[in-house]
Amino acid sequence: MLLPLEQKDLRTYHVLNFLKPLSMADIMPNPAEKRMACAARLDRRLNFPGGVPEALTKLDTTILTPKKRKLGEEQEYKLEKLYKVLRQALPRF
Repeated sequence: MLLPLEQKDLRTYHVLNFLKPLSMADIMPNPAEKRMACAARLDRRLNFPGGVPEALTKLDTTILTPKKRKLGEEQEYKLEKLYKVLRQALPRF
């Protein structure tokens, strides 16, 4: 199986980056890149008319999410940003 050149270079970069000492490595992606990836995924799923820029603005929307409750208590809700909820559920989204 032959890999496209870009994909092979990207994998090589990540492997070499992983093997560097921790003080020199840049393993964690930039938060702006993570936010952009989340917006792109949201746009692919929901097809916003404004595209990815509109999806970026929607990530700041505040929604109600259920709190964990104890047995016999009423359900309560808390306000959270959509970006935080999607970040926690990204593998399922």
